[in-house]
Amino acid sequence: MRTKLSAIVLACALLLLAACAPQAAGAGETQNAQWLAEARLDAHETPEELYQLALAEDTIMIYSNTSRMLEVKKSFEAQYPGLVVEVMDTRTYEIVRLLKEHRTAGTSLCDLVVLEDQNALLSRELVPEGIVYKYVPWDIAEHITPEHNTEVLTFLGESELLFYNDQVYDEPPVLNWWQLTEPEFYGKVYFANPLKSTPIYALFLSFIEHSDKMADAYEQLYGVPLEIPEGSSAGHEFIRMLTQNGAVLTNSSDEVSQAVGGPGQTDPPVGIMISSKIRHRDIGYNLAPTYQLEPFSGIYAPNCVMVAEGASNISGAKLFVRWLLGETDGTGAGMEPYLDSGTWPVRSDVQGKEEIPLAQTGVLMLNKDFIYENGTSFAAFWNTLMEESGY
Repeated sequence: MRTKLSAIVLACALLLLAACAPQAAGAGETQNAQWLAEARLDAHETPEELYQLALAEDTIMIYSNTSRMLEVKKSFEAQYPGLVVEVMDTRTYEIVRLLKEHRTAGTSLCDLVVLEDQNALLSRELVPEGIVYKYVPWDIAEHITPEHNTEVLTFLGESELLFYNDQVYDEPPVLNWWQLTEPEFYGKVYFANPLKSTPIYALFLSFIEHSDKMADAYEQLYGVPLEIPEGSSAGHEFIRMLTQNGAVLTNSSDEVSQAVGGPGQTDPPVGIMISSKIRHRDIGYNLAPTYQLEPFSGIYAPNCVMVAEGASNISGAKLFVRWLLGETDGTGAGMEPYLDSGTWPVRSDVQGKEEIPLAQTGVLMLNKDFIYENGTSFAAFWNTLMEESGY
């Protein structure tokens, strides 16, 4: 009995090691060669051709981290009678976990993946391992700006920014990130836990990456250099001081939006959240973003759409990507839920509703290599900070 149990434990350990072992870049390209050949991700197919092929397929399954995908589903099904879309709305980290589980189990339960890449797991793990693939419609590709058509396909640009209540404040109450560490803002800064929210995770790692800028911003505000403990940096110290100044951690940007913009407040907090939440003004929230902040206002937050490895409803998936991108001329209704204030189109031929061009927002583009390579050390730092701060 003991011998058999030991053998089972050893076998499980070997399976776990095999599942966790890193794969060589590009290994997935040959792993699913037959499916790739049949998927024809570079084919020149028209919407009508894809529609007819999709009618013979099953329900299109989408893993999405944006609830607005349900609006796209609705308009898509109206445009293409007979096709059915199922959207599983969940967090980015859960999507990554599920996709890796599918790979290990050899199953294909998902057709399309819609998720952020602020943690760089999409571009630095899922793509190289062949768990997801890019599909760019041949007649739309020329309209996608180059920075949005890299190893992944971005369909929407947002930003992680500091928001304030513009019913109370006529102008931004903060002009420098370090002001949030002052007693005036004790208990009055809301943001999502960075280990649960990829945009705030990327922002905090950007503070660390640009510690020189953070140090300069401190000296610019207070007139003296920041005292940095040995082994730390200005970015780490800012995050530490911000958190220890009574920061309120939430589960999502929706909670931040409600706390900051809720009507009837006289002394509202400020909050860090995704820029598209400005649409909550339509339901009575008083929200305004801060675009001019030292040393930078925030980070750019791309949202991507990719085909899942082994997708069984490939024609429907392709058709849905076309719809999400606004179809050939950019006027398709699938793009409409994402053309709002606080968002920037990825197409050169589509005009968004945001009045301020992205170049004038003061946000930084993501350094995905830095974020991916320093993610583990940041998580350790954050967990230690949580223990020290009593969260």
